[in-house]
Amino acid sequence: MFRASKPWVKRFRNVGVALGAIAIIVAGTVSPVASAEAAQLEAIDASSIVFTNSIDPNTPLLVGENSKVTFNWSLEGMRAVSGDTFSMTLPQNFQFASGVVPLTVGSTAGSGSPESAGVCTLTPGTASVGPKITCVLGDYVDTHDKVSGSLWIEMQTLTATSDNTVEVKLGDDVVVVKLPDSGIKPPNFGPIPTTPGKWAFWTDPERTAITWYVDVPGDFVGTANPLLIEDTFAAGLTLVTSGANAPTAKSIEATASGWGAHQWSDVDQSQWSVDPTGPQSFTISMQQPIAQDHIYRFTYVTTIDHPENAIVGDVFENTAVINGTTRTQTITYSTIGGGSAGGDERGGFVVAKEALEGNAAGLIPVDTEFQVDAVITEPGGAPRAETLQLTAGGEAKGVSNLPAGTTVHLSEVRPSGPVDVEWGTPRFSTNANPSVTLSADESEVDAVIVAGGTYRFSLVNTATEVLSPLDDPTFAIGDYTWNDLNRNGVQDAGEPPLGGVKVSLRDAARNAVADANGNTVAPVLSDSNGAYHFDELFKGEYVVHFEAPDGFKLTQPSATVHLGLDSVADVSTGLSHVVLLGEGVGKTSESDAADGVQAAFIDRTIDAGFVRVEDSDPEPTPTPKPTPKPTPSPAPKPTPKPGCTGVDCSPKQSPATVELATTGGDFSMLLAAGTAIVLLGAAVTGVAVLRRRKSDTATVAGGGERISE
Repeated sequence: MFRASKPWVKRFRNVGVALGAIAIIVAGTVSPVASAEAAQLEAIDASSIVFTNSIDPNTPLLVGENSKVTFNWSLEGMRAVSGDTFSMTLPQNFQFASGVVPLTVGSTAGSGSPESAGVCTLTPGTASVGPKITCVLGDYVDTHDKVSGSLWIEMQTLTATSDNTVEVKLGDDVVVVKLPDSGIKPPNFGPIPTTPGKWAFWTDPERTAITWYVDVPGDFVGTANPLLIEDTFAAGLTLVTSGANAPTAKSIEATASGWGAHQWSDVDQSQWSVDPTGPQSFTISMQQPIAQDHIYRFTYVTTIDHPENAIVGDVFENTAVINGTTRTQTITYSTIGGGSAGGDERGGFVVAKEALEGNAAGLIPVDTEFQVDAVITEPGGAPRAETLQLTAGGEAKGVSNLPAGTTVHLSEVRPSGPVDVEWGTPRFSTNANPSVTLSADESEVDAVIVAGGTYRFSLVNTATEVLSPLDDPTFAIGDYTWNDLNRNGVQDAGEPPLGGVKVSLRDAARNAVADANGNTVAPVLSDSNGAYHFDELFKGEYVVHFEAPDGFKLTQPSATVHLGLDSVADVSTGLSHVVLLGEGVGKTSESDAADGVQAAFIDRTIDAGFVRVEDSDPEPTPTPKPTPKPTPSPAPKPTPKPGCTGVDCSPKQSPATVELATTGGDFSMLLAAGTAIVLLGAAVTGVAVLRRRKSDTATVAGGGERISE
């Protein structure tokens, strides 16, 4: 009930008028609804409930005075959700008007759009039950922890009690609350007024009208002149001139007993009148006789022209001039009740999949999804799994609304394709935070959620293109062993092939090698035509080892170069020179069907000649460099290798040493150089040949047989 000042006016005779003083209107408030499954919480702290006198907290509660109840509430330790409720029912000693009070979040109070943790509905008391406050929690509690706050409601005190405690119901439980200063005292109307006074209060619970009244002692007017009240009220108000709220005039004896009883009597309508004098003014006239020992009260009501536009803080003013004495009173549109709330905002995390790195990034479809697994354990709860499906450079995703103290473990499921892409270890990153730990290789995350914090993690993958061995060209090495009858280290016409020679392949460091299929390359035996080869090899550096069969030994290499016809094996080690395999590298050329290999390219120049062992043969020694002979020798016509065709593999005539008249030079060197030029041209031509694959069926050229060492 709004009070301007004492003396007290017995307004609770008209309950509607009294409740109007504390009607609570909250513009734009949408009340959450308690569902059938909503829990009734024991959120109110009984020890915090306090009753006080609204006008003066240091004075007793008085019947007819406004009083206030305040208390604290907390959801800590409760798993409260939107729609849950808590309530308080007051004793019938008190009453308030219907309305709602929001539980305004402290950090948003005073803003244009304050956030609410819930809304409390005020239900006035009846003849059988006291007034009740029911608070329904809103969405705020679904995103915050340890939510708590306070509430205060202004009420009218209706009845006295000598008890210093009252019973209050919290939900279904009854608690005893102490009253200040030994109970609720009878009304105190204050001293009998001796000068005019003016007061105001809200007429209805909806606060659409204001009741104004003026008290005038009879002896203030005297006996000679009439009583004249000239009243002016603020713009936006309209005087009510008829009906239940029409102006009234009453009187009471100005004695202690009369004032104490506060029983007012109507003044005869013929003695007084109300005359409008303008849109916001009127005059009350009262004719003599005016009793000198009475107090006269004139009451009138003004309605608010547009109550829907009223906002908290609006002030309405009224001024009355009483026989020359001015009295002004204001009333403020305010909420007689208020609630507060606050809590720890829950946290969460999001993961953003960044653009792929690596030379195969462009091979991955843009809509490819990457799976991040999250194991989440809330305080006191069991671990649960969450899955995030992300696209590179796409929307970040995560989990929110996690209580502080929740642990989170993140890892990515390694992608499974394409077959020609190798995925690197996924790497998480984030800003440095003591609550976040990355694994040593940054592939996993462990984090502890903090109140109001959302972690943002970036996740990067590297995609590297891996060419399958079957997509790269492969190479072969071969191809001939023979009986060097004339022991000159060169394949001559009539010299037969030598089969059964064990041939092994090693890398340049003399280690075992694997072919393009991942198999260790085993030694082979040259076939009856002297042919052998090692097929399906990677490009690189190799050496070939020849092991003479029983009764034979390696021939001494020729001192001159005969490309494709020389014996290349060292007589001491059995090893060839380092063979370079690669397109356009060394003596590598494109293979053909006659080679009998699967590889696209071959070096068919790795041949070895052998001679029979004789008792008189000395131990092998390094081959001395021959000196040119003075006269040429007729060269026999060469015959091709058995089972072989082509320029590179056909036996050729031994180069003749010819005495040149002009230079005396060695023609064999010129012939060898010419041959080299021809074959180099073939090799260069082979560089331009497109990569190709032969049948995947593995064979051994020339009937050669693979053996194990």
